[in-house]
Amino acid sequence: MVIRVLLTVVAADRSGLVEQIAEAVAKEGGSWSGSRMCRLGGQFAGIVEAEIPADALPAFRETMDSMRLAGIRVDCAEMGPADAPTGSWEPVIIEVVANDRPGIVRQISACLARLGVNVEDFVTECVSAPMTGDPLFRARAIVRPPAGCEAHAIREALEAAGEDWMVEVAAQVPK
Repeated sequence: MVIRVLLTVVAADRSGLVEQIAEAVAKEGGSWSGSRMCRLGGQFAGIVEAEIPADALPAFRETMDSMRLAGIRVDCAEMGPADAPTGSWEPVIIEVVANDRPGIVRQISACLARLGVNVEDFVTECVSAPMTGDPLFRARAIVRPPAGCEAHAIREALEAAGEDWMVEVAAQVPK
């Protein structure tokens, strides 16, 4: 039997971090199922889904705990069985561009929550506006709307939530 685990990893960015985690998974006969990783503010942050043989889980947890000595913070959480697909759905891709200000992520997430939209993937960044150099907020989300919620309704709700927001919404399969 295998146990699905979700690892959250945070460390000062340096080369070899992903290899250390991958080595620990492989050492215990585990399988790396999926991950998201990035560098933010000089730190490395990642989430990893892995499958570890049940009898190897205690040793795997010890290895994860010992990584703290090397400055790598790893949290290892057991997960339930994989979610079974609940029918077909078309992902909706949302892109928002606006003048940056405090609370914009809260506004976007509150709007989506009111519609019952589930966020599958969410990436944000702040950049300089091309002409003025003012701070510009950008967000890209892949969401799963509830039955009966059309992409145009999501766009309209987001546009109403932020008067200066430029919103693009597309119902398409992400690349």
